[in-house]
Amino acid sequence: IDRLAKDLSLATKIEEQTAGLWAKVGRAGKVVLREGAAISLHTVSGAALGYVAHMVVTRKVTPLAMDLQDWFLQGASVALGRHAHDLVKARRPLHEKLELINELHAGDLAPLDGQLLRLGERAQTAPKPEDVVAILELRQHVLERELSALETLAGDEELQKRAHLGAADIRRLEGETRGALGEASGAGLDQVVLQTSGLEPLIPGRVYKGRAEHLQHLEATAKRMGLSVLAEPQPDGTYRVTLDGKPFTVHIVEGGPAAKPGELEVKAPVPPVDEHAGKPNRAGFGHAPKEIHEPAPPVESASDWVERLVAQMTPEERSQYELMRSKWKSPEEMRNAFANDFDAARQAVRNALAQKAGAQAVKDVSAKRIAEIREFVKSRGILKEREATEILAKLPEHPSKGEINEAARELRTVVVADLMAEKNTARYPGARVLREVKVWEAQPGIAVSDFRTMANDQKQGLTLREGIDGKTQVFKDMTDIDALVVTPGASGKDKILRLEQQKTGTLDSHADAKSQNDRALAVIDAALAGGKAIRLEVAGKDITGSIDLSSAATADKVTVGPAAKGFDESLDVTASDLERLMKTLVTEATKSGGST
Repeated sequence: IDRLAKDLSLATKIEEQTAGLWAKVGRAGKVVLREGAAISLHTVSGAALGYVAHMVVTRKVTPLAMDLQDWFLQGASVALGRHAHDLVKARRPLHEKLELINELHAGDLAPLDGQLLRLGERAQTAPKPEDVVAILELRQHVLERELSALETLAGDEELQKRAHLGAADIRRLEGETRGALGEASGAGLDQVVLQTSGLEPLIPGRVYKGRAEHLQHLEATAKRMGLSVLAEPQPDGTYRVTLDGKPFTVHIVEGGPAAKPGELEVKAPVPPVDEHAGKPNRAGFGHAPKEIHEPAPPVESASDWVERLVAQMTPEERSQYELMRSKWKSPEEMRNAFANDFDAARQAVRNALAQKAGAQAVKDVSAKRIAEIREFVKSRGILKEREATEILAKLPEHPSKGEINEAARELRTVVVADLMAEKNTARYPGARVLREVKVWEAQPGIAVSDFRTMANDQKQGLTLREGIDGKTQVFKDMTDIDALVVTPGASGKDKILRLEQQKTGTLDSHADAKSQNDRALAVIDAALAGGKAIRLEVAGKDITGSIDLSSAATADKVTVGPAAKGFDESLDVTASDLERLMKTLVTEATKSGGST
């Protein structure tokens, strides 16, 4: 980087070599990444150097060291922003599969993807030096969560079936993820770590100076980015640092004006004591007497601990920390809360950021999804379908607020059912979606004659239906399946591919939906084991004989519901937004006579 400032011909050459990555736009000649330019971690440093070269050639004046550093980090920020965007776009389909399976604990991938995507977009439009490390750290975190989910999936064949992924697919995906995690090594990102560390180059690439916290910051940043780093104290008081396989020397100073390496005031550590007096010790010193002992390190105050923690945070993390600091009455209380663990303290801040980002991401996605659902209702003519027209027909000319709310509740069930039917038809080619499947169980202990004489309150949940023997029997309503996805099976009967429970209200929960699926499966399993006979109905029609009930055991069991409520599959819209849209549709329909 320093050579570029002193050698205009070198800067011109690098600018020409990286012309395929950068382009000038607008009258001001702003430099942006070309559309379609693919950025891997191995091209980030090269792209950043190209950006620096362009700035050097364009400005035609010798830049300051501070300018070079800012330009390099800005260029790296833009390049990483593109890389982050492409990474999320490529991995989102896999993440959506992983998020559907509760046992993988991958529900935080969506907010993390959203946070990385927004950070990447910001870096491309308004690059900031601090975005570089933030993107690399978040990228590492996303990939680690992905790998953790894949490793869990690899060891469970049942989960693999639910994810529709074979063992070979998972091995391939694990390899790709591990490769992406290891991509940081050898990609030239050591320059990013150095440029953000605060260390001052004395001989670029070989010798640096700075305070102890600068070296600590370098170590912490490298580890969070997935780079290898080792700092070894030397007898002369310097540190030999090996960062991503590249060695250099760091002189620790208390501050003050820059000085030549030989003039730096350093604190020389006491030579380590050899276990045998009178013999040369491991550091190569002469005969170390037994009585020489390394002094205990100074005790760090709680205030200094907090100050050092905050110094290692990104600007975004510092802002979040300021919002959280009132939780602790003093620095001592904060340090004790995290048992003196820097990583735990910083992770708490990151978790708060991720939660905030996740909440905002849910709102952003929900707002977009609402527009899509409105268009879906209009383009499919759902309000003109029989179910919707019957709901709207029940409303008086001037409906009350309560009547509109009730109609909206019924309408959202219809709309979501249509949405998921279309999605499941695309997800399972050649399959059929059976909606509102009732599950009845025979009650042989209740005679038909006794049923007929029962009081109405005793008949709750009971009905008369024809059994498999053709005779009328008493059946009990056990549950219903909102969507049963089936496909023709080898036995001549339809094979069950998916049992789906759909929830749409603000008070609905994943637990309630899951319990319905569990109940349906329990009734089916009992019937297969020789227990009570069952009857599956769609719109009053018996479909039991056409279904291979044994296939339910291997089918996907899924709950679907509003965003951020823990359902296996999210509707990508919040319950409140969905409720508001349905009320709007009902109100518009009543005003237009149902023609919306």
